[in-house]
Amino acid sequence: ACAALLALGLAVPSAQAHHAFGKVFLERVLTLNGTIEEFRWTQPHGWVLLDVQNPDASTSSWSIETAPPTVLSRRGWGPRSLMRGQRVTLTIHPWRDGGLGGALIKAALPDGRVLSSE
Repeated sequence: ACAALLALGLAVPSAQAHHAFGKVFLERVLTLNGTIEEFRWTQPHGWVLLDVQNPDASTSSWSIETAPPTVLSRRGWGPRSLMRGQRVTLTIHPWRDGGLGGALIKAALPDGRVLSSE
């Protein structure tokens, strides 16, 4: 029994690293205000493509990875939770490589609802 628990304990970090999006800074949080370009309800993870206006009035495209649709649906999401043109506030863990993206923590919608991805 102890060996089984030890084996399980050793397996958890790698699974957790994958599901916690090991390619992001889990200790950092960014808040992005922008417009939905696309919401992809796909396996193994969904994606939000968000257009964010920069201080110089140009626009940057951010790619935000979500939890899998099965997890999102248990948290109140659906394939049409985010719609093209919708203004939202996304809270993310940013990519470690400095790219414009990260892993979604939550989405604040215009109607006041907040949907969690974690």
